[in-house]
Amino acid sequence: MRIELINLPFSTDIRRRLDPPLYLLQLAPVLIEEGFRVRVNDLNGIDSSGWTFGHCLFYLLYVDVRGFEVAKTVAQLCKQANTKGIVVVCGSGPSKETVKYVKSIEFDAVIKGEAEAALLNYMEAVIQPQFTNDQKVFSAEVDNINRLPLPARDLVEMNTYARRLAGNRAVMIMGSRGSPFRGTWLCRGLKTFSVSRIMNEIDEVVKRYGVKGFLFGDECFTYDRVRALDIGKAMAERKLIFGFNDDIQRVNIPLYKSLHELGGKEVLLNFYNKRDMNFGRSIQSKVEKEAKLRVTLKQEAKYRESSLAK
Repeated sequence: MRIELINLPFSTDIRRRLDPPLYLLQLAPVLIEEGFRVRVNDLNGIDSSGWTFGHCLFYLLYVDVRGFEVAKTVAQLCKQANTKGIVVVCGSGPSKETVKYVKSIEFDAVIKGEAEAALLNYMEAVIQPQFTNDQKVFSAEVDNINRLPLPARDLVEMNTYARRLAGNRAVMIMGSRGSPFRGTWLCRGLKTFSVSRIMNEIDEVVKRYGVKGFLFGDECFTYDRVRALDIGKAMAERKLIFGFNDDIQRVNIPLYKSLHELGGKEVLLNFYNKRDMNFGRSIQSKVEKEAKLRVTLKQEAKYRESSLAK
């Protein structure tokens, strides 16, 4: 049984194709273990004239909050590829605006939260007699994320992604899910991968792709100071460089100094309002001077309907 996992675009600019769709690459090996034939189709950075879709029974669309109209267009194209195909949506858009997606005739089901568990529940419901047409929303959480297989990066062309760190090719790693401060669309709290599991993933990437730089995409890499240092020490043992995301209110220059000594090169500080932005600007030069880390400030994108579907 074939299933196509589709990452919707936020840009047609190939230069903004920084990272592969890790959410889908983490889901893919779970489906493969269940006997599905999986294709990962990343539309980001590709003009709509270059989109192609296979003849599959299931199409899973990953959609952020900017992509409702684009998702409808892609769903229609999937139905053209297979008129009997089933289109399912997941991601921050469907999870935050569930009703809008449920009411849309283009989508057969909505997956909320962690798809590794919820999507399999949906598949079982479709196959088994208990499935009802009025049931469109499926939600579940993974009990132990450390039992998940490593992301299937071999399902995409890794050389098409342009992530760089200190001038070197780099790969994003997700060391945790969710947020230590608030519930997220993905899960209710913070879930962390073990340090050994993270390093197993990094070792595989180094062996397969020869990459020496990594960006930890966690919402707050330093929330657990001891864990952050343990990861840094493991990176230093392998002579690898890294960058990390952090909450702007968690800036800790002594800790940043230690991470720099272990191979840290860059910190991306997330902020959510003007007050945070002003604080970030005031401390940016201090962090760069004292901790020797390059600082980037990143604000959560405001909702804007994409023009890609027009």
